[in-house]
Amino acid sequence: MTPPAMLLSSDLDRTLIPNDRHLESPQARPRFNTLCQSNEILLVYVSGRSQELIRQAIVTYDLPQPDFAITDVGASMFKCQDLQWQPIVEWSKTHQAFGWASQTYQRLRHFDQIEGLHLQRIENQTAYKVSFFWDLNNQRHVLEEHILRDLNTLRINANLIWSEDPLSKQGLLDILPPSADKHKALQFLGNFLKISEDRMFFAGDSGNDLAVLTSGIPSVLVANATSELKQEAVEQAKRNQTETRLYLASGTFEDTNGNYAAGVLEGFYHFFPQLYKECML
Repeated sequence: MTPPAMLLSSDLDRTLIPNDRHLESPQARPRFNTLCQSNEILLVYVSGRSQELIRQAIVTYDLPQPDFAITDVGASMFKCQDLQWQPIVEWSKTHQAFGWASQTYQRLRHFDQIEGLHLQRIENQTAYKVSFFWDLNNQRHVLEEHILRDLNTLRINANLIWSEDPLSKQGLLDILPPSADKHKALQFLGNFLKISEDRMFFAGDSGNDLAVLTSGIPSVLVANATSELKQEAVEQAKRNQTETRLYLASGTFEDTNGNYAAGVLEGFYHFFPQLYKECML
């Protein structure tokens, strides 16, 4: 009997893409490409990037073409076949059920007037994602209280995704429909494809990956993630009783250092050693 497909999903920036100060194992990305050539594996990119920026990254960093792409921190989803990316409209309909529409962006962009928040460029905004920078000198819980109060006044249900860019030292805030984040999107895709959680894998490095990393989906936090995030992920996984499904890459796998794609490979091998060996033959 043919086993069900394996859904291998990964964040891009600072996970597969080595755009940070840490060293990349030179053989890691080619090995990742080999792994993803297996007919058993469905590759999913799960990123804060837009569809266009993911396409650019694939070319720039010589990444394999995905089978699916979850973009805009989980707000949008595409089936990718023969370089054609088709939106999965069933996912968009889940957001519309919460009342999100084109005018929602216009209503939320005025949060730019809140001290400590700054609206990101127009190309970073979509119908289902409104993105801001936030000043790390401001206390996050104070900003969050202000935002939640204003959302309540506007009668808008929303999901707040907080993270930090370690290179620019800026805080990032994405406001999404309640139905959207990386974890909810992967759950939806798994159900859509009839793939169970134990045949799913995720790799990430940042705050907007925490919901997946600590969800119970077998996941790896790559070695180049910050020590603060590693601690937060471990603590949250313990609270969720999912610590056995979270692996922290350490650079002990073969001859790689655990950073970026090397960490992805290390984590995949940790959870699925036999499948890894079969794919790499």
